[in-house]
Amino acid sequence: MLELGGEWRTDTGARAWGRRNNVADEIHAHWRLVQPLVVVVEYRRMTTTYLRGPFTNDHLQLSFGFEF
Repeated sequence: MLELGGEWRTDTGARAWGRRNNVADEIHAHWRLVQPLVVVVEYRRMTTTYLRGPFTNDHLQLSFGFEF
């Protein structure tokens, strides 16, 4: 069984330390090969805009696990 999901967030709240805007985008896939094995792939991109300009961070995660 394959499950897909994602999330897109924007935060324009607190503006401390020169931060103006935070944006986080995420997409993931959970694949259950055979019970109880699970494989998860996740990609996330976070961007913070400062007074001097944007800073972007990319994150890729591959996980293997057992589901109880």
